[in-house]
Amino acid sequence: MDVKTVSLLITSLTPVVVPLVIIGVKKISGDKHKWILPALASILGGVIDAINLFITGNSVGPAWGIVLGAAGVALREFVDQVKKSV
Repeated sequence: MDVKTVSLLITSLTPVVVPLVIIGVKKISGDKHKWILPALASILGGVIDAINLFITGNSVGPAWGIVLGAAGVALREFVDQVKKSV
């Protein structure tokens, strides 16, 4: 696997990884810090992008990392709404 493929894989998985981390944080912290989770998701997106830059030398940029983290929140909300409707 070449570096560009690894970078693309990390970038593509960011919206999936972020909600999983947020779920873990939510279980650990409980309901007392619920208000910070959406901001944490965006920050995690930027952190994953920085890790991507460190590992592969490629990056989509910090702004896109933040957007991908926020997309993770949107994906989690979508799954929650589907669960509620079924």
